[in-house]
Amino acid sequence: MGVGWVAHIMSAQHISHYMLGKDKVSLNSLAFDATCHVIRSALESGANIKQIYVDTVGDADRHRERLSRAFPGIDFTVCPKADSLYPIVSAASIVAKVIRDKSLVDCQQVYRIPCTFP
Repeated sequence: MGVGWVAHIMSAQHISHYMLGKDKVSLNSLAFDATCHVIRSALESGANIKQIYVDTVGDADRHRERLSRAFPGIDFTVCPKADSLYPIVSAASIVAKVIRDKSLVDCQQVYRIPCTFP
């Protein structure tokens, strides 16, 4: 059994562009699209995915149904606070925070601005 990970980074500009644009897109829709992108990337790399755990984005049942329709054959567990219930989701949360912190440090160095975060 192998372990791997994929990250999908959305900038504030990307989020604002879609949420504030002419054809407004909700944050939940952006998050769903990002989730699908990550799953497709993993599948295209040859990953044999049987089970995916996802933290809730909006209504858990609706989110699970949408993911199940998009990716038949994969069992989805979608629930609020999944990062406190499932170690694999906790690990994904840590990866996301490390990537965020690194990007903040990069911005600080490029723009020579103070970077204050915990």
